[in-house]
Amino acid sequence: MSHQLVLRIVGDLERDYAFFQQRDDARGRPGFSPLQKCTAAIRQHTYGTAIDAMEDYLQISETVAREALYTFCECIPQLYHKIYLRMPTQTDMQKIYEVREQRHVFPGMLGILDCTHWD
Repeated sequence: MSHQLVLRIVGDLERDYAFFQQRDDARGRPGFSPLQKCTAAIRQHTYGTAIDAMEDYLQISETVAREALYTFCECIPQLYHKIYLRMPTQTDMQKIYEVREQRHVFPGMLGILDCTHWD
């Protein structure tokens, strides 16, 4: 992912969700930053990194890393579903078919993915 995209996601999450806002901990010191929490969630999700591996890499606790992943996976669809997670239009499907056939010469790609070609 590009640096700008990550910062946009972090900013959107920080703006709309309290978990991703930086707060002081019980000792009055700044807690984990929104960037740390998002990075932990993205690394776990993308690379399948173990939750306890975040302690060494990001200096973030296992509990916060786990909660960051769960919260991230709940919040991203809520934030971006209208823009990126919409049903494809007929024009979108036609473009997908054309690109797929040019690259792979394999007809009926969408029918195979959603199993509509089965009797």
